[in-house]
Amino acid sequence: MPPRTQSRDPNTDVGAALGRQLRIARINAGFRSAKALGDEIGTHETVIAKAETGERPPTDEVYGPWMEKCGITGRLRELYDVVLLLARVKDGGAVKIWFAGWVDAEVKAHTLRFWQPIIFPGLLQTEAYARETFRVMGLDDDQVKEQVATRLRRQEIFSRPGPLSVIVVLDESVLYKLIGTPQLMRDQLEHVIGLSKRHEVMIHVLPKSVGANAGLGGPVSLATATGTPDVLLTGSLIEDQVTTDPAQVIMASATFNLVRADAASRTGSRDIMVKALETWNSE
Repeated sequence: MPPRTQSRDPNTDVGAALGRQLRIARINAGFRSAKALGDEIGTHETVIAKAETGERPPTDEVYGPWMEKCGITGRLRELYDVVLLLARVKDGGAVKIWFAGWVDAEVKAHTLRFWQPIIFPGLLQTEAYARETFRVMGLDDDQVKEQVATRLRRQEIFSRPGPLSVIVVLDESVLYKLIGTPQLMRDQLEHVIGLSKRHEVMIHVLPKSVGANAGLGGPVSLATATGTPDVLLTGSLIEDQVTTDPAQVIMASATFNLVRADAASRTGSRDIMVKALETWNSE
Protein backbone atom coordinates (compact mmCIF):
# COMPACT_ATOMS: atom_id res chain seq x y z
CA MET A 1 0.00 0.00 0.00
CA PRO A 2 1.47 3.41 -0.95
CA PRO A 3 1.92 5.85 1.93
CA ARG A 4 -0.94 8.25 2.56
CA THR A 5 -0.38 11.91 1.83
CA GLN A 6 0.53 13.82 4.97
CA SER A 7 -1.48 17.01 4.53
CA ARG A 8 -1.55 17.95 8.21
CA ASP A 9 1.29 19.76 9.91
CA PRO A 10 2.40 17.96 13.11
CA ASN A 11 3.76 21.27 14.37
CA THR A 12 0.30 22.85 14.40
CA ASP A 13 -2.17 19.92 14.33
CA VAL A 14 -2.40 17.78 17.46
CA GLY A 15 -3.79 14.80 15.53
CA ALA A 16 -0.84 14.87 13.15
CA ALA A 17 1.56 15.30 16.08
CA LEU A 18 0.11 12.18 17.70
CA GLY A 19 0.26 10.37 14.36
CA ARG A 20 3.93 11.16 13.92
CA GLN A 21 4.73 9.73 17.35
CA LEU A 22 2.60 6.65 16.69
CA ARG A 23 4.48 6.05 13.44
CA ILE A 24 7.85 6.43 15.19
CA ALA A 25 6.72 3.97 17.88
CA ARG A 26 5.59 1.49 15.22
CA ILE A 27 8.87 1.65 13.30
CA ASN A 28 10.99 1.47 16.46
CA ALA A 29 9.07 -1.66 17.47
CA GLY A 30 10.03 -3.35 14.18
CA PHE A 31 6.77 -2.99 12.25
CA ARG A 32 7.99 -1.65 8.91
CA SER A 33 4.53 -0.99 7.48
CA ALA A 34 1.03 -0.09 8.58
CA LYS A 35 -0.10 -3.48 7.32
CA ALA A 36 2.42 -5.30 9.51
CA LEU A 37 1.13 -3.62 12.68
CA GLY A 38 -2.49 -3.90 11.53
CA ASP A 39 -2.13 -7.64 11.03
CA GLU A 40 -0.54 -7.97 14.47
CA ILE A 41 -3.30 -6.15 16.35
CA GLY A 42 -6.22 -7.29 14.16
CA THR A 43 -7.17 -4.14 12.29
CA HIS A 44 -6.95 -2.94 8.70
CA GLU A 45 -3.86 -1.09 7.53
CA THR A 46 -5.96 1.93 6.53
CA VAL A 47 -6.91 2.41 10.21
CA ILE A 48 -3.22 2.56 11.10
CA ALA A 49 -2.46 4.87 8.19
CA LYS A 50 -5.27 7.31 9.04
CA ALA A 51 -4.05 7.50 12.64
CA GLU A 52 -0.47 8.14 11.55
CA THR A 53 -1.41 10.98 9.21
CA GLY A 54 -3.66 12.58 11.81
CA GLU A 55 -6.72 11.97 9.67
CA ARG A 56 -8.48 10.03 12.42
CA PRO A 57 -7.27 9.28 15.98
CA PRO A 58 -7.26 5.56 16.84
CA THR A 59 -10.11 4.06 18.83
CA ASP A 60 -9.44 2.48 22.21
CA GLU A 61 -9.69 -0.96 20.58
CA VAL A 62 -6.78 -0.03 18.28
CA TYR A 63 -4.83 2.31 20.54
CA GLY A 64 -4.45 -0.09 23.50
CA PRO A 65 -2.94 -2.96 21.48
CA TRP A 66 -0.80 -0.44 19.54
CA MET A 67 0.74 0.78 22.78
CA GLU A 68 1.24 -2.78 24.02
CA LYS A 69 2.88 -4.09 20.84
CA CYS A 70 5.17 -1.06 20.65
CA GLY A 71 6.19 -1.29 24.30
CA ILE A 72 4.84 2.14 25.28
CA THR A 73 4.37 2.04 29.06
CA GLY A 74 4.73 4.11 32.22
CA ARG A 75 5.07 7.86 32.04
CA LEU A 76 5.54 7.76 28.26
CA ARG A 77 2.18 5.98 27.92
CA GLU A 78 0.58 8.66 30.11
CA LEU A 79 1.87 11.36 27.76
CA TYR A 80 0.52 9.50 24.74
CA ASP A 81 -2.85 9.22 26.51
CA VAL A 82 -3.06 12.98 27.04
CA VAL A 83 -2.17 13.74 23.42
CA LEU A 84 -4.78 11.21 22.28
CA LEU A 85 -7.42 13.03 24.33
CA LEU A 86 -6.45 16.33 22.73
CA ALA A 87 -6.49 14.75 19.26
CA ARG A 88 -10.00 13.45 19.85
CA VAL A 89 -11.12 16.93 20.87
CA LYS A 90 -9.73 18.27 17.60
CA ASP A 91 -11.47 15.45 15.75
CA GLY A 92 -14.82 16.34 17.29
CA GLY A 93 -14.85 13.66 19.96
CA ALA A 94 -16.86 13.77 23.17
CA VAL A 95 -13.90 14.76 25.37
CA LYS A 96 -13.79 18.53 25.95
CA ILE A 97 -10.54 20.44 25.70
CA TRP A 98 -10.80 21.81 29.25
CA PHE A 99 -11.23 18.29 30.60
CA ALA A 100 -8.10 17.08 28.85
CA GLY A 101 -6.30 19.69 30.98
CA TRP A 102 -7.75 18.17 34.14
CA VAL A 103 -6.83 14.64 33.03
CA ASP A 104 -3.23 15.75 32.52
CA ALA A 105 -3.17 17.25 36.03
CA GLU A 106 -4.72 14.10 37.47
CA VAL A 107 -2.05 11.91 35.85
CA LYS A 108 0.79 14.03 37.28
CA ALA A 109 -0.67 14.46 40.77
CA HIS A 110 0.63 12.82 43.92
CA THR A 111 -2.45 14.01 45.86
CA LEU A 112 -6.05 14.26 44.65
CA ARG A 113 -8.86 15.76 46.73
CA PHE A 114 -12.56 15.56 45.89
CA TRP A 115 -15.66 17.00 47.53
CA GLN A 116 -18.79 15.60 45.91
CA PRO A 117 -22.30 16.46 47.16
CA ILE A 118 -24.18 15.04 44.15
CA ILE A 119 -22.78 11.77 42.72
CA PHE A 120 -19.78 9.51 43.21
CA PRO A 121 -16.71 11.13 41.60
CA GLY A 122 -15.48 9.61 38.34
CA LEU A 123 -12.45 7.86 39.85
CA LEU A 124 -14.76 5.88 42.16
CA GLN A 125 -17.43 4.95 39.62
CA THR A 126 -18.11 1.47 38.28
CA GLU A 127 -18.51 1.13 34.53
CA ALA A 128 -22.28 0.70 34.88
CA TYR A 129 -22.66 3.73 37.16
CA ALA A 130 -20.60 5.87 34.77
CA ARG A 131 -22.60 4.69 31.77
CA GLU A 132 -25.89 5.57 33.44
CA THR A 133 -24.74 9.05 34.47
CA PHE A 134 -23.75 9.84 30.88
CA ARG A 135 -26.91 8.26 29.45
CA VAL A 136 -29.24 10.44 31.50
CA MET A 137 -27.31 13.51 30.32
CA GLY A 138 -28.71 12.83 26.84
CA LEU A 139 -25.56 11.57 25.13
CA ASP A 140 -25.95 9.11 22.26
CA ASP A 141 -24.59 5.57 22.44
CA ASP A 142 -21.26 6.39 20.78
CA GLN A 143 -20.70 9.40 23.03
CA VAL A 144 -21.55 7.36 26.13
CA LYS A 145 -19.10 4.65 25.08
CA GLU A 146 -16.35 7.21 24.51
CA GLN A 147 -16.94 9.01 27.80
CA VAL A 148 -17.07 5.78 29.81
CA ALA A 149 -13.82 4.58 28.20
CA THR A 150 -12.14 7.85 29.17
CA ARG A 151 -13.40 7.55 32.74
CA LEU A 152 -12.15 3.98 33.10
CA ARG A 153 -8.76 4.97 31.69
CA ARG A 154 -8.47 7.64 34.37
CA GLN A 155 -8.93 4.97 37.04
CA GLU A 156 -5.69 3.32 35.94
CA ILE A 157 -3.88 5.76 38.24
CA PHE A 158 -4.74 3.35 41.10
CA SER A 159 -2.34 0.80 39.60
CA ARG A 160 0.48 3.15 38.58
CA PRO A 161 3.84 3.13 40.37
CA GLY A 162 4.80 5.95 42.70
CA PRO A 163 3.11 7.65 45.66
CA LEU A 164 -0.55 8.58 45.41
CA SER A 165 -3.11 9.86 47.92
CA VAL A 166 -6.78 10.12 46.98
CA ILE A 167 -8.96 11.89 49.53
CA VAL A 168 -12.71 11.94 48.90
CA VAL A 169 -15.50 13.54 50.91
CA LEU A 170 -19.02 12.46 49.96
CA ASP A 171 -22.27 13.93 51.14
CA GLU A 172 -24.31 11.10 52.67
CA SER A 173 -27.12 11.76 50.18
CA VAL A 174 -24.85 10.46 47.38
CA LEU A 175 -25.11 6.98 48.90
CA TYR A 176 -28.90 6.98 48.58
CA LYS A 177 -29.39 8.72 45.22
CA LEU A 178 -30.75 6.10 42.80
CA ILE A 179 -28.67 5.97 39.64
CA GLY A 180 -29.99 3.26 37.36
CA THR A 181 -31.24 0.30 39.38
CA PRO A 182 -30.92 -0.87 43.00
CA GLN A 183 -28.56 -3.61 41.79
CA LEU A 184 -26.37 -0.99 40.12
CA MET A 185 -26.26 0.95 43.39
CA ARG A 186 -25.37 -2.18 45.34
CA ASP A 187 -22.46 -2.86 43.01
CA GLN A 188 -21.37 0.78 43.19
CA LEU A 189 -21.35 0.86 46.97
CA GLU A 190 -19.52 -2.46 47.22
CA HIS A 191 -16.91 -1.06 44.84
CA VAL A 192 -16.42 2.11 46.90
CA ILE A 193 -16.29 0.21 50.18
CA GLY A 194 -13.57 -1.95 48.66
CA LEU A 195 -11.60 1.12 47.53
CA SER A 196 -11.93 2.64 51.02
CA LYS A 197 -9.84 -0.23 52.41
CA ARG A 198 -6.83 0.69 50.28
CA HIS A 199 -4.14 2.57 52.20
CA GLU A 200 -3.83 5.32 49.55
CA VAL A 201 -7.59 6.00 49.36
CA MET A 202 -9.30 7.98 52.14
CA ILE A 203 -13.07 8.17 51.78
CA HIS A 204 -15.06 10.27 54.25
CA VAL A 205 -18.82 10.69 54.43
CA LEU A 206 -20.38 13.96 55.55
CA PRO A 207 -23.38 12.80 57.61
CA LYS A 208 -26.79 14.27 56.83
CA SER A 209 -26.98 15.34 60.47
CA VAL A 210 -24.43 18.08 59.71
CA GLY A 211 -27.04 19.97 57.67
CA ALA A 212 -25.82 23.19 56.05
CA ASN A 213 -22.10 23.03 55.31
CA ALA A 214 -19.26 24.85 53.56
CA GLY A 215 -19.59 22.72 50.44
CA LEU A 216 -23.10 23.75 49.43
CA GLY A 217 -21.67 25.70 46.49
CA GLY A 218 -20.94 22.52 44.55
CA PRO A 219 -18.31 19.85 43.90
CA VAL A 220 -14.58 20.55 44.10
CA SER A 221 -11.65 18.59 42.66
CA LEU A 222 -8.02 19.49 43.41
CA ALA A 223 -4.84 17.98 41.96
CA THR A 224 -1.45 18.55 43.60
CA ALA A 225 1.81 17.65 41.84
CA THR A 226 5.45 18.35 42.58
CA GLY A 227 6.84 21.52 41.04
CA THR A 228 3.60 22.79 39.49
CA PRO A 229 0.65 24.87 40.77
CA ASP A 230 -2.38 23.07 42.17
CA VAL A 231 -5.12 22.53 39.60
CA LEU A 232 -8.77 23.12 40.48
CA LEU A 233 -11.77 21.59 38.71
CA THR A 234 -15.12 23.07 39.72
CA GLY A 235 -18.61 21.92 38.77
CA SER A 236 -21.00 24.01 36.70
CA LEU A 237 -24.47 23.50 35.24
CA ILE A 238 -23.25 24.17 31.69
CA GLU A 239 -19.55 23.31 31.66
CA ASP A 240 -17.03 22.62 34.42
CA GLN A 241 -14.01 24.89 34.76
CA VAL A 242 -10.29 24.14 35.23
CA THR A 243 -7.96 26.76 36.71
CA THR A 244 -4.65 27.25 38.53
CA ASP A 245 -5.60 30.71 39.77
CA PRO A 246 -4.10 30.89 43.30
CA ALA A 247 -7.02 32.77 44.85
CA GLN A 248 -9.57 30.23 43.59
CA VAL A 249 -7.39 27.28 44.57
CA ILE A 250 -7.01 28.67 48.11
CA MET A 251 -10.77 29.15 48.47
CA ALA A 252 -11.48 25.66 47.14
CA SER A 253 -8.88 24.14 49.47
CA ALA A 254 -10.48 25.91 52.43
CA THR A 255 -13.89 24.57 51.41
CA PHE A 256 -12.53 21.05 51.12
CA ASN A 257 -10.82 21.26 54.51
CA LEU A 258 -14.02 22.44 56.18
CA VAL A 259 -16.22 19.69 54.78
CA ARG A 260 -13.57 17.09 55.58
CA ALA A 261 -13.36 18.39 59.14
CA ASP A 262 -17.12 17.89 59.56
CA ALA A 263 -17.09 14.43 57.93
CA ALA A 264 -16.88 11.10 59.71
CA SER A 265 -13.57 9.26 60.14
CA ARG A 266 -12.50 6.62 57.62
CA THR A 267 -13.83 3.84 59.82
CA GLY A 268 -17.01 5.72 60.69
CA SER A 269 -17.54 6.57 57.03
CA ARG A 270 -17.19 2.93 56.06
CA ASP A 271 -19.86 2.06 58.62
CA ILE A 272 -22.17 4.66 57.05
CA MET A 273 -21.56 3.19 53.60
CA VAL A 274 -22.20 -0.35 54.83
CA LYS A 275 -25.51 0.82 56.30
CA ALA A 276 -26.45 2.38 52.97
CA LEU A 277 -25.54 -0.87 51.20
CA GLU A 278 -27.86 -2.77 53.53
CA THR A 279 -30.65 -0.40 52.53
CA TRP A 280 -30.08 -1.12 48.83
CA ASN A 281 -29.89 -4.85 49.58
CA SER A 282 -33.43 -4.67 50.95
CA GLU A 283 -34.78 -3.06 47.77
